[in-house]
Amino acid sequence: MRNQLTALAVTAILAAPAAEATTYTIETIDYPGAASTSLSAINDLGRIVGAYTAVGATVATGFTERNGVYTSIPFTLPCRSNGRCRTSFLALNDLGTAAGSFSPDVDYPGLFVQKLGSDPVIVQPPGYPTTSVQFAGLNDRGVLAGWYQDLSVDTVPTNIFEVVNGTFQIISLPVPGVTSATVYGLNNWNQLIGVYTTDTETQPFLLTGQHLQRLNLPAAWNGTDLFPMAINDFGAIIGSYGATVDGADFATTHSFLLQFGIWQKVDFPGAAQTTVTGINNRGEIFGTYNTVPGGTIATSHQFVLVSGVYTDLTPVLPAGYLVAGIDNRGRLFGSYPVDPTCTASCALHGFIATPVAD
Repeated sequence: MRNQLTALAVTAILAAPAAEATTYTIETIDYPGAASTSLSAINDLGRIVGAYTAVGATVATGFTERNGVYTSIPFTLPCRSNGRCRTSFLALNDLGTAAGSFSPDVDYPGLFVQKLGSDPVIVQPPGYPTTSVQFAGLNDRGVLAGWYQDLSVDTVPTNIFEVVNGTFQIISLPVPGVTSATVYGLNNWNQLIGVYTTDTETQPFLLTGQHLQRLNLPAAWNGTDLFPMAINDFGAIIGSYGATVDGADFATTHSFLLQFGIWQKVDFPGAAQTTVTGINNRGEIFGTYNTVPGGTIATSHQFVLVSGVYTDLTPVLPAGYLVAGIDNRGRLFGSYPVDPTCTASCALHGFIATPVAD
């Protein structure tokens, strides 16, 4: 079920160009009859994926929604002997193919791919089912990317994989001596971003076909531990890195945008820490900032960066709204607690916040 309200976005701008306030139309999304609903992705055609918890249930089930029609994941995935199976969708492409996770056993979570109108197909890397499989991305070509590790054997490296037309493929990096590799983002041109390790280094990278580009921060930034987080279809990469504070022994988190070979810092003005997690094809960035180094959730705020303007979402969205991502139309989506006073294990509503055109 969907309910709508209109919220006025009060734009908080520090050391940035003046901007007019933005209005958002906010929809509440609830799986019919469910006790709790959360959203995890929207595609460009308006289809939604997420998870719901039925009244009296203790585990969640994934669902899709389009034009008010809700469909849950069929229970064809392996479940515990008591019949419980925790499932959730993680991503959705414009062809209607979705990727998700399931937990028949808490030690060995798995991934699946489900085409529109078909049953889920389990991703099975070598060693399955004693593997930990992690999701990195699903693109409009139907390619699923991620990384896995066989947990039944000690000191086994992590490996990158893609699933193309149902075929599982291990990705070998064109670098000698790689001992382990992980991947965190995929775009529609099949470009991958991630991190590999050898006996002598840990190196972030961009992989385009068989061409690997090492990602290194500008030396003048004095940054460490670069972590690429997402890549859009124009090759713009966002991520985070560490930097020491006045010679202290700890590092605080800052963020970056790498586009057309140019590195730019992404730091919410006046913030102690900034972490970016999403970028769309319009170059709009979503993330969080903290007012104190090593701060808590209480001192954390969500923001968007659009056309060089930072907007604090704290006065934009009602209290308790947690944004999960930003789509290619600039829509924000996520969840908020049914009970605003709840602080742990809360029942949730899903929501979509759509910017209103000027």
